[in-house]
Amino acid sequence: SRPLVVVAGPGATQVVRLSEGGAADPGFGSGGVAATGMQASTSVTPIARDSTGRVLVAQTSVDFDGSALRPVFELAALSGSGTADPTFDGDGRMRFVLVDGEAFADVLHDLVVSPDGELALLGQSGGRMAVLRVDAAGAPDARDCDAFNTYRIGPGDTSTAVASGGALRDGRIFLFGHAGTPAGGQLGDLVALALRPELLSADGFEIATP
Repeated sequence: SRPLVVVAGPGATQVVRLSEGGAADPGFGSGGVAATGMQASTSVTPIARDSTGRVLVAQTSVDFDGSALRPVFELAALSGSGTADPTFDGDGRMRFVLVDGEAFADVLHDLVVSPDGELALLGQSGGRMAVLRVDAAGAPDARDCDAFNTYRIGPGDTSTAVASGGALRDGRIFLFGHAGTPAGGQLGDLVALALRPELLSADGFEIATP
């Protein structure tokens, strides 16, 4: 597969596909550049491919709902040719507003595609590790529980953040990051959290009530 580069701003988030020689690939989007339909991101913008060849781009943005700024987790799906996938939430992108979140503090860091095509956005919200599960059609995937959940690692008030994540063939989602209040150049404790499939409950950790 050819390399992809995400350009997150200013203005809007776009994806550039490169040829083997490093030039913009004219077979992708318009002159090698494809629009995601999302505004510029406020944080890191992870990218992934699924088993169908779609290009998936996730980001955090901020909305004003009339009373306060709210963080938003967004996900866009592009076809292999760089066009928006209309089967993904109707227009090629989905938005999940964190109504209890804190703008510019709640951010996503990674995008995981599981072997069965399920998607998971991994980040932080309210000082906890956060997971939003999304099905292949772009809808928050509740199954037997809420599609969004947060997890606190360790006792007391902690500052947690996700660095990266992954998925196993048995459906479990893994989050890797750090927990504990940072001090000086220290990040606190390094942690790994395994989430069971479907229920989004944690394996091997006692977690706070979401």
